Amino acid sequence: MFGFQTKILARGLVSAISNLTKEIRMTFTQSISKFHREESGQDLVEYALVLIAVASGVLAGSATLSGDFATWMTKLQTKIDTYLT
Repeated sequence: MFGFQTKILARGLVSAISNLTKEIRMTFTQSISKFHREESGQDLVEYALVLIAVASGVLAGSATLSGDFATWMTKLQTKIDTYLT
């Protein structure tokens, strides 16, 4: 009789765990579905990506321009030194 009660208890425990697992899956699926439908954060991400692209372009352009400007200034300084001496 004790073995029979243990089997019933084990079946009940397995059933409870199975139901809990199903509930967790359903909650997770609902959360993912809600996250997928919600688009309010999407605009923010798009703006951040555009900002990063623009900042990268400005940084790359400024590095190139600073090199060109330094070369131009050196040439200008050489010409000024030549005229003064």
